[in-house]
Amino acid sequence: MNTVKRNLILACAIIPMSFGIAACGSSYSDARHEQAEYLSDRGEYLEDAALTSKVAAVITDDRMLANSKIHVRTYGNTVHLTGYVNSRSDAIHAEDLALEVPGVRRVDNDLFVQ
Repeated sequence: MNTVKRNLILACAIIPMSFGIAACGSSYSDARHEQAEYLSDRGEYLEDAALTSKVAAVITDDRMLANSKIHVRTYGNTVHLTGYVNSRSDAIHAEDLALEVPGVRRVDNDLFVQ
């Protein structure tokens, strides 16, 4: 009888601990998921920043667009061009240059002819 009582006491102690461990595992999993989302968002931000730099460099180095004032922003691999150019053909040329940069999916061309 003493053995049965001891086993019952151990069972009463072990079962609640197992639920506690399972709860900790769930919390750990949630934290890992949040961290993965954060890193994914950060990776997208860094990728967009790199694309912005590449597109801006290509446009700045182009002689046809030397007198233009073009601002480049990137969100989700979509490049947004804003600012002023000298002609409609310059606006189209800037868009074409941006589309040639690897990783650019789309270009929103909001350039104005000055």
